[in-house]
Amino acid sequence: MFLWNASTQTSLDTAATVSVSSLAHISPRNPYYYNTDAPRSPTWVFNRLPPEILFHICELFCDHCHGSWYENGPPSELFHLEDPYTSLRALSLVCKSIGYIAQRVLHHHFGYTRASKEPMAKLCRTISSNPELARELRWADLTWWCTGSTVPKDIVGGWLPETINKLSPYLLNGGEGISDDDLLTAIILLQAPNLERLEDNRERLVSAFDRLNHDAVIRDHALPPNLKQLSLGRFVNAAYYRFESVAVDLSWEGLGGFINTFKKLESLIIHCPLASGVDERLSFQSLRALRLHGFKLPLKDFENLISRIPNLETFGFTRQSFSNVYMPEHPTGPEILGVLAKRNDTLRRLELHISCTHEDVTALKELTNLEELKMGLGASHRNDHSRGMPIGKQYFKSIMPPSLRKLHLLVYKTVTFEEASDALITYISSTYRQSPNDQRLQKVHINLSWHRRDWAAWQEDTLQRGCQLWAKNGTLVFGK
Repeated sequence: MFLWNASTQTSLDTAATVSVSSLAHISPRNPYYYNTDAPRSPTWVFNRLPPEILFHICELFCDHCHGSWYENGPPSELFHLEDPYTSLRALSLVCKSIGYIAQRVLHHHFGYTRASKEPMAKLCRTISSNPELARELRWADLTWWCTGSTVPKDIVGGWLPETINKLSPYLLNGGEGISDDDLLTAIILLQAPNLERLEDNRERLVSAFDRLNHDAVIRDHALPPNLKQLSLGRFVNAAYYRFESVAVDLSWEGLGGFINTFKKLESLIIHCPLASGVDERLSFQSLRALRLHGFKLPLKDFENLISRIPNLETFGFTRQSFSNVYMPEHPTGPEILGVLAKRNDTLRRLELHISCTHEDVTALKELTNLEELKMGLGASHRNDHSRGMPIGKQYFKSIMPPSLRKLHLLVYKTVTFEEASDALITYISSTYRQSPNDQRLQKVHINLSWHRRDWAAWQEDTLQRGCQLWAKNGTLVFGK
């Protein structure tokens, strides 16, 4: 990626946006088609631009370079193009001056709508035959969507047996006894040295890591050394399985040994974590953010895992909604907060699947450096209509960390919110300071989106009127 200083960024953005407007004359399905009513051809436009602006134009269509855009709507909405990936591919065929650059940016990201076997096989073929493009891959979603299909033989013929043979020391059993299709994700992982973000949903409860030679890969540091974000697993109704069969094993012999090799890893998301085998060989020194979904860790395992993450800044979890006799008991809310209190020096953000009205969360007060907090209000289970604990006017003042800057509440039950709204207004208003620099609490986000619009509108109006003074220096947000 090219580097700019602040003084040149605005002019580059303007030039790139103006140049992108010419793409309206290019058909994403046929990049050689051009609207003859346009005053100049896109080739003429691109040939006159310096490489820095050409690169910046291509970045505007890259999910990796503008990953946050994906959450709020793809870049195509901004530039009226059908699809960022298709448009970037079209750019790579327009002319030589931008084609080389577009090809490089095109391979920054792989996944989502292209994450089926045929596109994945084509990506694997490309990076196996072109190491230069393999070095461009930064973000890969190795999720299988079409498990029943097979890759056409004309795509994997020739190059795949050669690649398997070359990488056999790092493949499980040298690749023997594993179908060609099932080796694709492991081969991509072994040939993307600059990968920064990886998502692997463990389709059929098997991950790309499960097809690797554990000891050889760890010994020779064969995995991408610059990986910063890793997501493993997906939602599984574990009530239908033995927990060990669906869990992501974080022991050294399981996936923990692989994860431990990523010395620059900053963010880890695990679905159905199993931490009973975590021992002294594992230490996630670089990890800053940990999110556990389908959380069913016994207290001692959870405590042991957190002790191996000395620089933890962000922690989030969601509990397993369903259970069976094979599942361990998860810790209570107070027990979880008690463990997290031991990371008070580093912890800044919490995303808790805990109801502040139905569980004891007074230990939040001990997190004196916490800046952002997300949790529920009301009983989270749809069939649980219990009232929870009594909410007096001083309740939120008595539980909230003193350093909080952002509060996000997910409202599960309307009745509970109505009972708690006075206490919430009292807390928010109590944080008001005349000087904006002195007011710690800057943003309160209330998610009422699961409930009737007329009811939500009434509650919004009540809160806004009650927090008028605080809102001079703070922001009250409603919705998702």
